[in-house]
Amino acid sequence: MGKSSGSLSRFLVPVDGSKFSKRATYFAGCLALSLKNRVDKITLLHVMAGGYLSRHMVNIDKRTESILDNETIKKLREDYMESYCAPFMNEHEEILAGLGVRKEMVDRQIMDGQPADKIVETAENGGYSTIIMGRRGLSPIKEILLGSVTNKILHLPRHPSMYVVGQEVRETETCLVPSILIPVDGSTGSLAAVKEACIFGQYMPECVNRIILLKVIDLASYDEMVAKREAPESEAAEILDQAAQLLMDSGIPGHKIIRDVRYGCPIQTILDFAGEKGINLIIIGRYGRSVLRDFVVGGVSSQILHRAITPTVAIINEER
Repeated sequence: MGKSSGSLSRFLVPVDGSKFSKRATYFAGCLALSLKNRVDKITLLHVMAGGYLSRHMVNIDKRTESILDNETIKKLREDYMESYCAPFMNEHEEILAGLGVRKEMVDRQIMDGQPADKIVETAENGGYSTIIMGRRGLSPIKEILLGSVTNKILHLPRHPSMYVVGQEVRETETCLVPSILIPVDGSTGSLAAVKEACIFGQYMPECVNRIILLKVIDLASYDEMVAKREAPESEAAEILDQAAQLLMDSGIPGHKIIRDVRYGCPIQTILDFAGEKGINLIIIGRYGRSVLRDFVVGGVSSQILHRAITPTVAIINEER
C-alpha cells in the first residue's frame, strides 16, 4: 500500500469529461496551488465501466479465450481510449495547466472495472490523502456513483478523506472556501475535521474569512441527558472551546472563528444552518460519540453529503 504524507497532500480526482468532474478538477487545482508545496501529486482517474464492449461480447467464445486477451476487444479498447478518453483527459490536464499547476505534479490513469471499486482501490494503493470528485458519478454508465463510493470509503478502517465539490464552485473564482462550517461533537472525528480546517486557515489566510464551529444539541436525547443530570449546554460550550483553541493554536485569528449552538435534528439543523449562513465548505469528521448522545457523524456525513447540493462537503478521516 502506498503511503500518503498527511492531510491534503495527494489528490485523486475521478473524471469523465462532464461539467461535474471538470468542476472537481478545477477545485483540486485551486486547492493545490493555495496549499503550495504541501500537495505533491494530482492524479486524474477515469474508470471505463465496460459498457462500450457489451455489444461485441456475443462474438467471443468465452470457453476458449479470455475476454481481455481477445484481439478484437483489445483493438476496441485502444480505439475507445484514443477517441473518447484521451480528448477529455487532455481537457482536464489543460484546466490544471491553466491554473498554473506544474506538469510534473499531474498524472493520469485509465483502467477497466467497477468505478467505485477502482476509485477506492486506487486511493488506498496509491496512498492518496484525498479524493476530490464532482457530485455526479462517472459516465458512460450514467449513474450517480457518489453513494457507492462513499459507502465503500466509510467502511474502510482507515479511509482517505473525500471532498464532493458543490454546485456553487465556479471556474472563474480562485477563492473557493471563504466560509467554512464544522459541526463538532467533541469526538476524535470532529477534531480531525477541525485540524483539516487549520490547514486552510494556515495556507489560505487571505481566502478564509470565517470558520464556524457548530454544536447541535439533539432534542431527541435532550430529556434523557437532563434526567442523567448532564448539562448539554455546558458540554456544548466545552466542545466549542476545545475546537476553537485548536484553530487559534494553529495561528488562525480569533475574529475569524465563530461558535454557535443550535437545537434540533442534527442533519436538518446543519443543512438549514449552511443555507442560512451561505457556507462554501462543510467539513465533517467520520465518527460521532454515540447514537443517543449527540449524533453519529458517520450517518450524518452521508446524509449531509447527499443533501447539501450547493456547498462542497468534505468527509475527513482521522489521522492515518
